[in-house]
Formats: sequence, C-alpha cells, structure tokens
Amino acid sequence: MSVLPKEVDTGPALAISRPTMNFNVNDRTLEEFVYSILHEFGHSLRIVREHPSPASSILWDQEKMYDYYRTHHNRDCEAADSDMLRWYDGTNMKFSEFNPDSIVMSEVPGSVTKDGSSTCEQNC
Repeated sequence: MSVLPKEVDTGPALAISRPTMNFNVNDRTLEEFVYSILHEFGHSLRIVREHPSPASSILWDQEKMYDYYRTHHNRDCEAADSDMLRWYDGTNMKFSEFNPDSIVMSEVPGSVTKDGSSTCEQNC
C-alpha cells in the first residue's frame, strides 16, 4: 500500500528537534541495512506505515501491545499509540488494500494481537 497525504503538513511538526530517520545501523547485516534504507526512503517519499491503514484487519490487544513495546522498544503508551495505533481514517489520504509485505510494514508479533496473527518487517 502506498498512502499519500492530500495536503502537506507545514505546521510545527516540521521544526526538527530530533532525527527524522533511523537507519538502525548498529549490529545489522547488509540485508538488514538495505531494508532499513529502503524503509526510511519510503517514509521520505511520505509513504506512511502500513499497519494503521483503514484497510488493516489487525486485532490489537492494547494492553499486551503496550507491554511489548515498553519492554522491547522502550516506548511508553503514548509513543506506542502514535507508532502503532494511530489509524488513518481515509478522508485525508488515498490508500489501497492492506499489504502485510509492504516495505513500510512494521513488525506486529502475534503476542500483541487478540487472534495471535502477526506481521513481520521484511528483515525479521
């Protein structure tokens, strides 16, 4: 899925106070590094993450998701919400059907979903 905003955000979010891309270069294989470059390049083209698509059928167990991202990614509930649960409603973007193999898909382990289904980043 490629999701593009209908309008470009020109608000305060563009004030850069932290890195805008994360290539995760430490302890990565060449394959993982190439994946990271392609993934971040997709975001630089304003392609948003796949999992919050209105077409997604991921059945989140929010409490388990919070615990997982706090434990494995040092993310608090607000950050996990922003990264994983901020759904796009489809009114401000064009989107296609859900594609779990997208280069901008984030890992969703089965332990954080109600039905045990999972998705995987291309390098996991």
